[in-house]
Amino acid sequence: MGCLGGKQAFDALTGTSSRELCEAITDPLSGAGWYDDTKSEIGDICAWNFKQVAGYNVQLEWSNQQNKCVRSRAQPDPAQYQFRRARKHHR
Repeated sequence: MGCLGGKQAFDALTGTSSRELCEAITDPLSGAGWYDDTKSEIGDICAWNFKQVAGYNVQLEWSNQQNKCVRSRAQPDPAQYQFRRARKHHR
């Protein structure tokens, strides 16, 4: 078993790789990006919580917006935005 977390080797690999990729994006310089003083990096909060995406095992990641572990960010609701016509710039 070891560090496979009860998963098949390939599922453990894709799960932990997805986690590390997210952490590399949100905290590229250790401690200088997204970091929680209690639970550490974004992937640590949701460690070993997985979903299947396109046949691959991926770890859920923490969302401040949704206040939970998610597999993707919430899509914005267009109704909450006001759109205005772009102005033409004259040169």
